[in-house]
Amino acid sequence: MRGAGIPGASMGSAPKCWGGRGGGTAAPGRHVGPRVPRGGRVGNHVVERMAAEAPRRRGTITWSKSSPEGGYTPYETLLERFDELDVVHRCTRVIQAPLSTCMEPWCDWKHVRKFVPQLVDVESIPQEDGRVRRLRMMYRFATTPTIELMTSAVYVGAEPKQQLKDALQQQNEGPGTGQRCKEVRWRSTEGFPQAGYVQFTEREAHKTEREGDPAGPPTETVVELEFTYRMPAVLVEFVGRHPVQVDVEKIVQDSMDRYVELCLKKTHAEQA
Repeated sequence: MRGAGIPGASMGSAPKCWGGRGGGTAAPGRHVGPRVPRGGRVGNHVVERMAAEAPRRRGTITWSKSSPEGGYTPYETLLERFDELDVVHRCTRVIQAPLSTCMEPWCDWKHVRKFVPQLVDVESIPQEDGRVRRLRMMYRFATTPTIELMTSAVYVGAEPKQQLKDALQQQNEGPGTGQRCKEVRWRSTEGFPQAGYVQFTEREAHKTEREGDPAGPPTETVVELEFTYRMPAVLVEFVGRHPVQVDVEKIVQDSMDRYVELCLKKTHAEQA
């Protein structure tokens, strides 16, 4: 698989937040908020102090209690500052389901919300051609305040829904020879720097995997995910890269497990 990459993202130089709410950028290396005790752990006393100092500090992790999600750090207080390093997560699942079934959830961000609970809101942009969506996500590490992440995501390459139509047509035409392969790519155009790539490869199911269910699908789909992003600088400063990367890896794996369950549930319902 080829890396998705995040073009043009750097600490202190990310584009403004949409809607005129951007808080500007901070100079590279500028510290935001209170320092973390040696060892990189954020204790309750630090969280409490961050909340207490919020009205007097610009860019500090703060609490906002006017949201349905509860207290969280508004995106604009992050000052559009992100780490200079790309973090990449890769995950592969083999699903006993047709390619079209596995691809469909990735063709609409509102469907992605079903297995990625951190994605809390999806908004279309009327001026665009339907390829761009504004995404709102929530992330919380341990007991630190929840962080709001805003990004505009655009599909790259072939339009996913058109690819899905092609896959369904091929499926209706009957089994072919060789492997079928489709992909969904996206990247951010503003806000939280992130990019992704999901490849779907349909192949004939191995006989040993069908022995327990002779009526199972004759094909299986290999789904390969690659997700790239840059951490908010405040997480790097308060928590550290490695703990956050480990935590996000678990989120990715758990989300993919929910995704597999979703695909299998639909496949079984269609066979019933």
